[in-house]
Amino acid sequence: MSKSVGTQRSRRRPVAGLLRARALCAVCGDASTRFSVEWGLFQCTIVKRDIGGAQAFAADLLEHAGAEPGEAMVDAYIAKGMAAFNAGEFEASVKFFEVAAGLSRPETDPPRFLTHGQNAGLFCLSYLARAQCYLGYVDQARATIERARAIAALRSKDPGHIHSALNVAIHAIRVYHMCGDLAVERRLADEIVEVARHNHYAYYEALGQCHLGWVAGVEGNLDEGIAILTDGLAALRQTGTTLALPGFYLLLSQLYVRAGRLDEAGQELAKADTSKGYAVWAADVERVRGDIIAADWAAAEAAYRSSLAIARGQRAGLFMCKAGLSLARLLQSRGRRKEGYEVLEECLAQLNEGEDVMTVRQARSMLGELQGK
Repeated sequence: MSKSVGTQRSRRRPVAGLLRARALCAVCGDASTRFSVEWGLFQCTIVKRDIGGAQAFAADLLEHAGAEPGEAMVDAYIAKGMAAFNAGEFEASVKFFEVAAGLSRPETDPPRFLTHGQNAGLFCLSYLARAQCYLGYVDQARATIERARAIAALRSKDPGHIHSALNVAIHAIRVYHMCGDLAVERRLADEIVEVARHNHYAYYEALGQCHLGWVAGVEGNLDEGIAILTDGLAALRQTGTTLALPGFYLLLSQLYVRAGRLDEAGQELAKADTSKGYAVWAADVERVRGDIIAADWAAAEAAYRSSLAIARGQRAGLFMCKAGLSLARLLQSRGRRKEGYEVLEECLAQLNEGEDVMTVRQARSMLGELQGK
């Protein structure tokens, strides 16, 4: 039997076992164990980026959580939030995570070893911060993730909370990455790689390495950054989870654009698959597509407008700002200053926070240029 076939079969076995366990729980009437099994099925589905399937399992979890507030209900709302977030339904995800956070006590909650293995309160605060950030509530997002980081630091000496602390840190990186804060992104990535390596968390180590590659590339060391990010992606693929891959293919594509290696940029962007309902990065995929085909200004404009439309539909203020900035720059280069001004004015009107965020500062500056100031 070939290695690839053997690997595929081995990866199918957990799901098959969980499906049989669920059937047995139904026969035995063991509701508690069935909930844990359902969570396992949800997790196996979402890490493969089958968001429609994950949403169905999340709905089942909420149904089986019962009517009384408790651990099962918290976990069910976390699952609903994760599924909505990865579907690009950021407003809905915020509501689910806020419910879960309200039912949690992250300062004292033990890890949920029978489901996701984490402190549930910290888990939902971390995801909540990212959803807030993407919607454009950047100051709220940073406050939320810093609260989670402070709690994780207080509980860091408990070995049972290492997983929770690493997850908080990786979500913090993603918040500060969206804010364009390279110094914090680098510092957190270094910490994650060190802690993950020491405690044998290959998944988190790979994530941290990917972010270190991005930072190196953006700081001007393009060849080094591309190499580090490529190695990080290879390590991430070895873990068997694919949920995080599109976002990093997107980053690698952007480094290739900066290096002027547009063919390779296009090849990496093609790997940022947003099918099966996975829409977190859908707006950014179109924006980067526009960067790759910038020489064909009409096609680039169509891509930027597509990015803006996706972000607008998601009510994702920060993604709108990124798309609008790219489109406004193109329109300015074509002498269409008034159109560019109107685009940026619409995008910035969606934001009431985050004036120090790099993309927002650039958009404000360009708005002044287009207005003739």
